[in-house]
Amino acid sequence: MRYLMVPAGMWALFARSFREGLTEVLGYDGPTAAQITKKPTGDTGN
Repeated sequence: MRYLMVPAGMWALFARSFREGLTEVLGYDGPTAAQITKKPTGDTGN
């Protein structure tokens, strides 16, 4: 139980850096990078 929120905290900490990396390194545009990093809705499409 101690480390339950660690992944959420790490995502919150590094989300902007990850999004910037998508645009600079991989060449995605801003809206595409935002779509990739958007929180999933829970619908897996199955």
